[in-house]
Amino acid sequence: MTGAVDGARKGRLTLFVGGAAAVLERAGALFAPLVRSSIAAQLGTGNGREAGDQPNLVHSSAAIGEALTLGVKCGVEPLTVLMR
Repeated sequence: MTGAVDGARKGRLTLFVGGAAAVLERAGALFAPLVRSSIAAQLGTGNGREAGDQPNLVHSSAAIGEALTLGVKCGVEPLTVLMR
């Protein structure tokens, strides 16, 4: 999950979920008050996606390269790592 305290207060968090999109859809009503978007990938990749997102925030090409490498090593497709 990302979005910080302000995002939580405004219901604008991003939730990273490792698992089937169908499961996320079923649980969507539970998360709806807090989340502006949800990103689902194969089971076990939610933490890798979140960890890959953190360096992305500094907006440098080196950090983006690190995010891509980490995400891919965790089994996430490169375009999924870059999605926000």
